[in-house]
Amino acid sequence: MRNGRPVRRTNWARLAPVRALRECVQVVGVKSVMRKELSVEVYGLDVLGQLDGPALIVANHASHLDTAVLLSTLPAKRRRRTAVGVVGDHFFNSWLRSSASAIAFNTFPIQQHSGDVFASTPARLLAHGWTVVIFPEGSRSRDGFVGQFRVDSAEM
Repeated sequence: MRNGRPVRRTNWARLAPVRALRECVQVVGVKSVMRKELSVEVYGLDVLGQLDGPALIVANHASHLDTAVLLSTLPAKRRRRTAVGVVGDHFFNSWLRSSASAIAFNTFPIQQHSGDVFASTPARLLAHGWTVVIFPEGSRSRDGFVGQFRVDSAEM
């Protein structure tokens, strides 16, 4: 329960049928739109490609498109095993928004209060071989530069 509302779990988004649906959404929808509409230069994929096993990707949050761009540039094998932590107060305050983001981007809620059941989600995902993306600033950057990392959801 969070602010009187239940926080939605997204373990179901990592089941095989949802993963197949997400592959269609990401490849046919997201990736094709990103390639058509944006010119993106990617550096360092060779280093990421050398990693064997899961990774923690800590990304600057500059735009609403960050998750879509990041996932559309990852190698397919890595992208298929990537989950994205998002602030639960926004993406998980409605059934439709939480379901859509979990299906499209394999999101899970980041709840930053100590003792919260969701605090262990990133560690559990990494332990099960998933790559995890987090945006530790808790909000988009106003000037494009990395902001202060937030550890208390009251600051968000």
